[in-house]
This record gives sequence, C-alpha cells and structure tokens, in this order.
Amino acid sequence: MLTGRKNQEHQTVDSCLSRPQLRVKAFHRAQRYFSVSWLIFLPYFGLGVSRMSCTKVVGGYELVPVVSLLNILAALEQQLIGYRAYRVFFAVLSQLAIRNAACRTAKRQGRKPLEPLFRFEELYQCVGGDPAHIRADLRSLEALGLLKFTEEAITISAEVLSYSEDRVAEGVGKGRSKNRRVPLPRRLMRYLSRCSKPSVAKVMLAYLIRGLTRRRDGTISTKGSVKAVWLAHIAGVSVRAARAARALLIRWGFITGDNSSNQHQLNRYGTRFDINPHCIPDHDTGELQRRKHLKELAAPPPGNLKELAPPNKEHRTLSDKENQKLSSGVQEQRKSPPQLRCIELSDLRDMERLLELHQQAIHAGWIDGSEASRVFFVAAAVRVRQTKSSNPVKVFVVLVRRYLQSHITQAQEDEALRLLRNHVQAASKSRVSNLIGQLAKACSMSNRKLFQSAVSAF
Repeated sequence: MLTGRKNQEHQTVDSCLSRPQLRVKAFHRAQRYFSVSWLIFLPYFGLGVSRMSCTKVVGGYELVPVVSLLNILAALEQQLIGYRAYRVFFAVLSQLAIRNAACRTAKRQGRKPLEPLFRFEELYQCVGGDPAHIRADLRSLEALGLLKFTEEAITISAEVLSYSEDRVAEGVGKGRSKNRRVPLPRRLMRYLSRCSKPSVAKVMLAYLIRGLTRRRDGTISTKGSVKAVWLAHIAGVSVRAARAARALLIRWGFITGDNSSNQHQLNRYGTRFDINPHCIPDHDTGELQRRKHLKELAAPPPGNLKELAPPNKEHRTLSDKENQKLSSGVQEQRKSPPQLRCIELSDLRDMERLLELHQQAIHAGWIDGSEASRVFFVAAAVRVRQTKSSNPVKVFVVLVRRYLQSHITQAQEDEALRLLRNHVQAASKSRVSNLIGQLAKACSMSNRKLFQSAVSAF
C-alpha cells in the first residue's frame, strides 16, 4: 500500500517535469546506481578501501593527541630536553598503551580490569642506559608539563604549551582540528624509544602526524602528501637530513615512494606517500644488505705473499752515503702514502692524503665516485676534526662506510666545499708556476727578463 502510494507520488512528480528534465533525472539516477555497483567489484580487483586505509594494526595502536606529539618536537628543537628524553617520552607512551589495551581486553571479555601499575624498570629496559639519567630525563619532562609519571597513573598533556604555540599552529595543518588524535602503533612507539638516529626518529614522527588519521567508521587513513621543507621545519632538521631520512624510510618499507605525481602536484602539494603501519623499521637488515653489496664491489685480495723475495741479509752502507753529515742531527724520513686499512688522524687533516684516501675508498667499494660522495667524504673528516672523541678514526670509518649523511650538518658541508675549492685553486696555481718555470728554463738567459715581464702582463 505504501509502496504503491510512493510510486504514484513519483509518477505525479515526473508528469510535471519536461522532457529535458526527465533525461537529466534519469542520467543522475543511473550514475548513482553504477557508482554504487562499482564498489561491489572493487575488492575483486585489489582496489577500494584496503589500499587507502586499514581497520587493524599489528600489535594494536593508541590514540595520542597531536598536540602532545608537537609539544615534544618543539621542546627537542629548542633544546629544552635532550634526545634521550625524547626516547623516554615514547617509552612512557608505550607503557601507557599496553595498560590501556589490557583494560579494554578485560572489559571486552566481561572481566573486571585490574588496577594498572606503572613501573620505572620497564622504562629502563625499553630505553637502556644509566637509570639515574633516565630519572633525570623523566623529571625534566614533568617540569616542562609534557607528562606526569606515577606508579598509579600516567597523564599526557594535551594542551598547547607556551614554547610550542607556533609549532602546533603549523604542524596541525589547515582545516584540521587541534583535538585530532593520531593512531600511533604500539610497535612504532617501542621503536622510537630505542632508535639511535635522531633525524630518522623525528622525521618518522612528522610522517605519522601528517599521514595517520582515524575516521569515524573506525578505519585508519594512511595516505597523504608532504613537502621536504615542511618535514624539516616540523622535525627540526635540515632539508638535506629530511630527504636522507625519507630515502631511508622508503628503503625500509615504512613509506612508499611517489612515482606518479607530475611537477605541478609536487610543487603545490609535495610528494605523496602511504604509511605502512605494520612495518617495523630494521636498520640492521638494511646495513647488512649494504655491506654485502659493498663486499661484492671491494677490490680483490692481494696475491700469494710467499712469492715475494726474502730480505737482504748483508747490511752494507753505500759508499756515497758513508761519510754524510746531517745538519740537524736527525735524519728526515719520508712519509709513506696513506692506506685505507691504517688511517691516521694526520691523514684527515691533510687534503692531499685525504683525497688519496678517497680514491682508495672508491676502489674498495665504500662509496661511489660521484661529486656528492666526494663532498660527504671531506665533510666526514671535518666533523671528526671538530668533535672530540676517544677514537676519531673509527668514527670517520663508520660515517663513511654507513654513509650517514644525516650526521653531517650544513656548516660542515660548507666547510668541506671551501676546503675542496681552496685545494683546487692551489693545485692550479702550482701547475701554472711549474709550467712557467719549465718555459723559463727553455728560454735563454738574455730573454728571461723579457719573458717574465710578458708573463706578468698576461
């Protein structure tokens, strides 16, 4: 009865419309029908919501206020806390997420949840290091108002603090609420609490703030677009370090690369990315693959050493060197050429020997022969000379072999460019002076003054 009355009403409305209006109405009706029917077949082609979002995360996730994450980044950039305190913050978040997950599981199973107990020993096991330093970092986080840690409860501040107003205004994004919560995977919290690379940890958090969003239907959006300048500003690193960290995250499989955007989209919105919330970055696996690749490119070992001639047993002094007298009383010894297997600190301070080590590193497969690798090689030597370390040569070898560009600052790279420029200019001047000397010897004594005046005029 109701259906017939409804159809009758539709017929009366359609009779009042003209023929072009009826065509437009039929077109919109067919368009709605085909758009809905397409959604039924999208999962069969591997498309649809599963490519853009997910409903479950391996290990679970915790909804963290975006303001809390931006507060910790602002405190770290303004040097109110150290990087170890940054790791302690995520260790506290991980412990809170574990207790909240246990409480939700107990309610789902119809059991009464136990009262949570937060222990400092779990923080120590997660972060590592000296317990006294971790306690000091925890007190500094509480003094800045970022969190409050007791055995009974953990409170994470979700208010905009005085030192992070600008960072929150720029990090939240246009058209997005400050009350938004980021679905932070618990496995990534544990990774951030023990990550030893500051630039990678900060850029990873910036990607999580930008890309992860929980919709009203319970699905998690993992896609977005971002520029390297925004990443560098929010994470508090240089643009070069942000791009290096992005390349490392793509290699680990944490985010996907952008190969489909045109130049207009890149200039306006930045590169597109898709976060894999199930991925746990493992820099050890990537480092093993890199070392395996470099081992294949390394120079072959020397031949059989047994074929070398034995040493001379007759120690006789040459006749022309028998009665020579030294002016200073100490015989000068020539410096042996630098060797990559036995690097000395003096080799890193001399540009000639440093560039010779660079050529040996190329042949050994440590780095490639590009100009950027050459600048990085010299910048690593500059960093070792500027910083104090018990074993600077070991630090230099680790920087070069692992190609840790994120540890090189912009000032150190500029100093390396200046040293290379001065070395090239000095080498060109020496070649010109040698050429002038050879030409002057070729000329006669009578025409030498005329030649020198011509050269100086030139």
